[in-house]
Amino acid sequence: GLLGELDWACRAAALGAARRSALHPSLTWMVNVDPASLHQPCPTDLRPVISAAKTRLRVLTELTARGAGERPGELLQATADARQSFWGVALDDVGRAPEPLALLPFLQPDVVKLDLGLLRNRSAIEAASVANAVRAYAEATGAVILAEGIEGGDDLEWARDLGATYGQGFHYGHPGPLPEGLAPPRHPFPFSQRFEIDPSLTPFQTLSASRPIRRAGRRRLTAISRQLEAQVLASGDAPVVLTSFERPGAYTPEVQQRLELVTSRAAITIVAGAGIADRVQGPVSAADLAVDDPAGREWAVVVVGPNFAAALAATRYDGALPGLTYDYVLTYDRPAVISAGRALLQRVTRSERRSP
Repeated sequence: GLLGELDWACRAAALGAARRSALHPSLTWMVNVDPASLHQPCPTDLRPVISAAKTRLRVLTELTARGAGERPGELLQATADARQSFWGVALDDVGRAPEPLALLPFLQPDVVKLDLGLLRNRSAIEAASVANAVRAYAEATGAVILAEGIEGGDDLEWARDLGATYGQGFHYGHPGPLPEGLAPPRHPFPFSQRFEIDPSLTPFQTLSASRPIRRAGRRRLTAISRQLEAQVLASGDAPVVLTSFERPGAYTPEVQQRLELVTSRAAITIVAGAGIADRVQGPVSAADLAVDDPAGREWAVVVVGPNFAAALAATRYDGALPGLTYDYVLTYDRPAVISAGRALLQRVTRSERRSP
């Protein structure tokens, strides 16, 4: 029960050693953060060390892939916290499981770390799929790829073929005491990725700020939702699927059955809503939203995969027009879809989420 405190102690020890080293300030220090500790606040006695590091060190917060699918909301908050300190974010062990790869567009790391050892144990098709997805992300965002596990010349060539521009491994050196002096790096890690999280915005508010609002009845919105679900089932990708319901009663046994099929094809599937967790069963994961959370009064479906992105967000319309009961926004614009997904994902923390 002390894993979170241990992780903070390890981070503080590493950052303290970095500060005492007096090495060049443009050096980047990579500090691991275990997702299991993200819900744990920094212990009071360690806060001075962490605060000093935020003002004096250039740090790349390295989020490990372990448990990424269990803590997507906390990972998102961790990236936001790092950027508030003007630090960078790295996602480690991409390729170990589908979840970290699927979360790339939401977390938007500055550095993606590919473990050559992990890729060696995958089939050629699987390894190529991971490498292609990472290269596409890096090209689209300007992020960089770091290959770890480089132990010889063959590994170095393979890393270059994978699109890596930075490397880590015994080919460059073994663990040991920090050196007394190092030349300033010619190419410091670029901390170029930026996005802001507004905790007050819901998916509908996010999309309606830049997209036209339409009106339709439940039947029409149900048909759109099923189209998006069919896309997940038809594609070979493993996307992130986020849904929310404006009332628990909208989550019917039929919806449960459909989402179980979606879950079998998706990397991450989460159903959110006020008081909805008791209705969700089986392999589908649920997140209870606060009763006063405006997102809990919205109907939303967000799908983000490597090759497809779409978002539907709707809110109840109280006007007098018969049969037109919802205001809704539908978009396939990838940046807009990701922003809507972040608006919902930021509400999903471990304390709110029930896993099967």
